[in-house]
Amino acid sequence: MAKVLIVGGEGRAHALSWKIAQSPLVEKVYFAPGNGGTSQVGENIDINVSELNKLADFAKQNKIDLTVVSPEMPLAEGIVDLFEKEGLKIFGPSKAAAKIETSKVFSDSFLKRHKIPYPDSTVVSSLAEAKAYVRQHPPQSYVIKADGLAGGKGVILPETQEEAETALGDIMAKKIFGDSGNQIVFQERLRGQEVSTFALSDGENILMLPYLQDHKRIYDGDKGPNTGGVGAYTPVPFMTDELDEQVQKEIIQATVDGMRSDGRPYKGVLYGGLFITEAGDPKVIEFNCRFGDPECQPMMRVIDEDIYPLLMQSAEGRLTSKAIRIKPGAAVNIVLTSGGYPGSYQTDYEIMGLNSVEDPDVVIFHAGTKNEDGKILTNGGRVLNVTAYGKDLKNALAKAYAQIGPSGIHFKDMHFRTDIGFRVLNH
Repeated sequence: MAKVLIVGGEGRAHALSWKIAQSPLVEKVYFAPGNGGTSQVGENIDINVSELNKLADFAKQNKIDLTVVSPEMPLAEGIVDLFEKEGLKIFGPSKAAAKIETSKVFSDSFLKRHKIPYPDSTVVSSLAEAKAYVRQHPPQSYVIKADGLAGGKGVILPETQEEAETALGDIMAKKIFGDSGNQIVFQERLRGQEVSTFALSDGENILMLPYLQDHKRIYDGDKGPNTGGVGAYTPVPFMTDELDEQVQKEIIQATVDGMRSDGRPYKGVLYGGLFITEAGDPKVIEFNCRFGDPECQPMMRVIDEDIYPLLMQSAEGRLTSKAIRIKPGAAVNIVLTSGGYPGSYQTDYEIMGLNSVEDPDVVIFHAGTKNEDGKILTNGGRVLNVTAYGKDLKNALAKAYAQIGPSGIHFKDMHFRTDIGFRVLNH
């Protein structure tokens, strides 16, 4: 029986553990550091995701069979390289391969070099160059992206030139994202539908996972600032068999092949944020080197087989499965956030109603929570994930929204979107 260490404490870490713990091959799950809900699944340990040597020591001392890395930061810092050097099995890409997420400039160059479908783009390295670009282009024709990691907040879709110049000043002069703002990528703003695509890889082979659609803006109708994501659902009705085949071949397999040929073999989960243009063409907006959050939560609700062996096969470089079993029906995730997120917000509010959930199709995954003296308190911007499974999207949404509010789950200043799935429900 296996012991698993999950590095992380966000909503996707709770969702991954919920699924992994169902495996008949797994006896114990540890979290470093976990959150207020993960102790329902396993044991939280007081090690931060950035304490790589401590994590490796824990894995050795406790004879951990597989470590699964949930957030991007430890991958960017080389946790996989460290663990593999110590002879420890770990799921995720190396530091060199994780660069596909950690540097938008690297990703931009990679996509162009390997002729992977991608919007027009321009890289700039100074504020003067950036300001010159925005003065020469209509503000709604491009997207501004900070080069490095920015917690999902480094992407700006300006509506006016003034908004664009303010964002550039914040990123490149005020350094609100630190060194991540040393360079900027301007990317053509596409029209169409966004889709999140995921695949496991062993460095050579891929195994496609369910497609999902994420909701990045904080307010209904896709208004307000970008967040790390406040809702998601699966399946995505416009992803036809033909589109799926095109994405697999021209984007996902082409990326894994390109990374291998560049001497950066990619193992772990590859997450492509895609746009399906109005002409029906898939284009890569960005790559991430880990499961999506909030997409991982509904994904784990519809995968209908044991994922532990698949994660182990990826880590060991011997992925043999060609297809994954998916439940019929739909799954959704409604993210409950602290009022003010993605800006400043208050924490330490008690969360009420967590024990009121009686519907077996509803599972609550914790994110920004902590357990103090038996009370669950808010402890972050994205607080809880209300996931539901149903016969179709409308049914799953109805089950999820039924759990939220004064007679269900609530906390002071709680915010959530009431229109998850609107882009396809309205069509």
